[in-house]
Amino acid sequence: MKDQRAEALAQILVHYSTKVKKGETVVLQASTTAEPLAQAVYEEILRAGAFPVVQLSPEGAAAAFYELANDEQLEWIPPTAAWAVEQADVRIAILGDANTRDLSQVDPKRQGKAQKARKGLMETSMKRSASGEYRWALTLFPTHAYASEAGMSLSAYEDFYYAACLATDPEPVAIAEDLHELVTGT
Repeated sequence: MKDQRAEALAQILVHYSTKVKKGETVVLQASTTAEPLAQAVYEEILRAGAFPVVQLSPEGAAAAFYELANDEQLEWIPPTAAWAVEQADVRIAILGDANTRDLSQVDPKRQGKAQKARKGLMETSMKRSASGEYRWALTLFPTHAYASEAGMSLSAYEDFYYAACLATDPEPVAIAEDLHELVTGT
């Protein structure tokens, strides 16, 4: 059964946070742990008339990458990653960690090597974002790991998270817009 709060959050992400328009290309990035929200966002992108490009990573992929990748692999930029930053109109990323300490045993130098290699991607992303030609949103999907970090049960954490995201309102996009207007005066 679909969680209506995930559906509401998908509406907020697509229609308020990134203002997806018909004909745009939208990169949707998530881990398999966040699949329920990723599916809701995917469907909302389609309803908006945009073209979704889904990049779904299996849980544990990042840990495996840093454990197994050689230096050449750490520094390699996948063509799809470059394309997403250089060509897509919108990026929506959903964090969904099953283990918030998955990378705690990774040598920081290995992470630094990969981050240094991707510096150009980040610069391009920020430059395109600042010019208004690239819109993005980053959120998370409530998991047992995040609930545990918050000292809450998953159910209580989901209630807290979705309420904080305004995803419990019957008109989630309208309430997000109203709150924006109230806070900014615009």
